[in-house]
Formats: sequence, C-alpha cells, structure tokens
Amino acid sequence: MDTIRIIPLPTPTANFDTLSSGMFGQKYTFTDLSNGAITWYWIFGDGMTSGQQNPYHNYLGAGTYTVTQIVTSASGCSDTITKVIVILPKILIPNVFTPNGDGNNDEFFIPSSGFESFEIEIYNRWGTKLWKADKGEIRWDGRSAAGVEVSDGTYFFILKAVLKTDNTMPGKSYDRKGFIDLHR
Repeated sequence: MDTIRIIPLPTPTANFDTLSSGMFGQKYTFTDLSNGAITWYWIFGDGMTSGQQNPYHNYLGAGTYTVTQIVTSASGCSDTITKVIVILPKILIPNVFTPNGDGNNDEFFIPSSGFESFEIEIYNRWGTKLWKADKGEIRWDGRSAAGVEVSDGTYFFILKAVLKTDNTMPGKSYDRKGFIDLHR
C-alpha cells in the first residue's frame, strides 16, 4: 500500500482595522492586520478600490459602506473579510465670523457632509431679510443681497436642508434657526 503525503499550502488570513478622521469622520485609514499575505485588494463600497497594503480613503458623503479586503498568499491562496462602515450625516454651524479681509474667518461658512438641497436666509434684528442662498455652498461674506457691507452685530439665520446620503439611506431633513455674530 502506497502512502500519499499531502502538504497543505499556507493560506493567508484577512483582517483589518479602521481609523476615521476629518471634520465629519469621512477620511479613513485602513490598517492591514492580515497574516501570510503578499498582495492586498480593497473594495471601499463606493466604487473605489486600492491595491495598497494600508490605504487611505475619503468618503464623499454620509452612508453605509461595505468594505472588503481580499488578501493573497505567495502560494496563490486567498482569504476575504468584509466590514461595514457607517458615516452619519453631520453639519457644523459656526456662530461668529469676522469679514475684515484678513483671510481668517472672513465668511460665515456652514460645512457639512453634503447637502442634497438647502435654503438659508439671513435676517437683521428688525426681521429684514438681507441675504439668501440655495445653490452651491453656504458662504456669506457679510454683505446684503445688494452687495452692501452690513454693520457689526447679531444676525439671524433660518436653514432648511436635506443632507445627502448614499442610496442605502434616505436624505435627512435638517432645519435650524440660530444667530451669527459679525465682527469686522
């Protein structure tokens, strides 16, 4: 009777960790924790991929993303792991700006993880509408709609927005009223 000795090929084990950063937590560092791999392939869940061992990726909006890591060993064996990343819709509204032309804080700017749509109106203390925007970014330079610089003081805003998400989450309504202090 003949003896056949079978030697299994070494197989890799896929694994990774993530770290988010950025204003809205949408910038991700992926750290490879796999064993026995010589090649790496990442699928980030938003149509983008990478062949780096420890890639960085910037997601453009809120949503649920399924990240897949596929690793391959020197013998051609592979392993796959999938993890889900959830980026929640977020918005930051500052309350002071200084449009004095020094290049620092010259605009009332509302950064967000992405608006699907928005409308913002700025009013003075007597209830007169000074400025309105509903396209592009929310950036008010301290001028009325007619282009006249408004004086130092407190101004009020009404913001109605729908935050952009991926196709797995409906847009989130976001309505806020607040004040802005303008100092030149």
